[in-house]
Amino acid sequence: MRSAPSKHAGPPRRGDDELNGFAKGIIGVAAVLIVVCGGMFLLDNLSEPREVPHEEEDRLGLVTGGGLEPYFRGLVVDAEEEKVIRKEGLLGVWELKYEFSVVSTGGGIALIQSSQHILRSEFRAVQLFEEMEVGLGMSLRLGVGADVHKVERDDILSWGDDSSYSLIESDGAAIGSLMRVRKGKRVIMFMTIGIFLDDYIIADQIYGPILDRAFAYDPKTRSVEGGIGPIPSTLQ
Repeated sequence: MRSAPSKHAGPPRRGDDELNGFAKGIIGVAAVLIVVCGGMFLLDNLSEPREVPHEEEDRLGLVTGGGLEPYFRGLVVDAEEEKVIRKEGLLGVWELKYEFSVVSTGGGIALIQSSQHILRSEFRAVQLFEEMEVGLGMSLRLGVGADVHKVERDDILSWGDDSSYSLIESDGAAIGSLMRVRKGKRVIMFMTIGIFLDDYIIADQIYGPILDRAFAYDPKTRSVEGGIGPIPSTLQ
């Protein structure tokens, strides 16, 4: 008689001590992941900037009405109409914002908005620079009008490590400008309505020193490294 074929041996059964050690290892890895992810979440929340009283010098880190007033005929900036916001986070994270708007008796409008974000890393700055593209387009349509759009004109002005300069148009005519610039861990954005520059030589001469000064501004010490650029007229 033929003997019954032998069955293939299954995997060796682990002892209780081995299983306990394996389970403890999995739990240990999970615990480390929880701590790391939780630490990253906590770090992001702690570094989220919170509003603090602004300083007069914060205008040096922004594109302001006072900085542009000398170059645009008819632009008159009243400090009472300006709004400056200063936010401070941990690990060197800062956020500065500026807004000025005025409606003339003739119905004309002048609007200047700008912001500077100083982030923890260049990677996050690149992310923000790219995210702004979507957010700014939506803000234009909702805040200015559905028929308003931006036309990329990087031939007029390019700056820093990454930049995008656009003219804001309505019914085929330019009514303003929009720019975002990244340099290292910093991102600056500014938008103007009612005033704009469409000549690359003039744009570089006016915005160049303003951007140099803004990128060199340190919110912590409230000073500009090397004293670069002109001081806005509102500070003189």
